[in-house]
Amino acid sequence: MTFRVHFFADQAFFSMIKKLLDDSPKHSVEQKFESEIQETATCIIICHSACEAFLNILFNFLSLDNFEDFERKSIIDKVNILYEIKGQSVDWSKNPLQDMRQLEKVRNWLTHFKDANVGLINSMGHWVVDKVNKRPKINDYQELKFSRVQRYYDNCREILYELCTIYGVEEDFEYLESEEYQCYLVG
Repeated sequence: MTFRVHFFADQAFFSMIKKLLDDSPKHSVEQKFESEIQETATCIIICHSACEAFLNILFNFLSLDNFEDFERKSIIDKVNILYEIKGQSVDWSKNPLQDMRQLEKVRNWLTHFKDANVGLINSMGHWVVDKVNKRPKINDYQELKFSRVQRYYDNCREILYELCTIYGVEEDFEYLESEEYQCYLVG
């Protein structure tokens, strides 16, 4: 007997973020100090991947043309395309869209190469900037926090669900609201 297995990457990624966020209040102060940066950096990268996977799934689900071109675009471009197809414009200066744009910036900062000498912090908590040490393009004290990841997670799901509503397919992607994820379908 042969079984077909379908892997839903977006749901797998969103479920992992939800798990890490749900577990974060259980951390002791010491555990939080030791793990928050690693877990939030991972969540940011996974959240970006979940958005990208979802946008590709939605575009394919809608049977829209030029999937190969669409797939190569950034998540920002993909969202713009999906709104433009329905004759709507996107205001990236307001939330929840503003958080998706910031998510992309932070994800890029985390994943793209940079010299290890990105700066020094003195005892007063200020960056020491000179010819060797550069100020990071993001505020890591602000971005690498569970509260910030929670905002990214919530706002990205809101944007994606709104796109589903615009296209009238929200019932097919109800998990964006319910947070009841199914990563595999076997049958």
